[in-house]
Amino acid sequence: MAASMCPSAVFPYNPVPCLLPASTKQTYSVQVAAAPAPVPTLSEWAMILLGVMLAGGAALTIQRRRAA
Repeated sequence: MAASMCPSAVFPYNPVPCLLPASTKQTYSVQVAAAPAPVPTLSEWAMILLGVMLAGGAALTIQRRRAA
């Protein structure tokens, strides 16, 4: 029985020797990750419009509180 190199679970880049029969074969399967889903974002003009609407709403709220 010959010692071969086994990958360590704790330190994956530091293989440690372990005792395995010389005829033992290990198989690995590689899976490619799926493409990530697109994240919806606002365009530059939509951000400007949203800012103007928020500022207008804040101005109306302040004006109503002063009048009351």
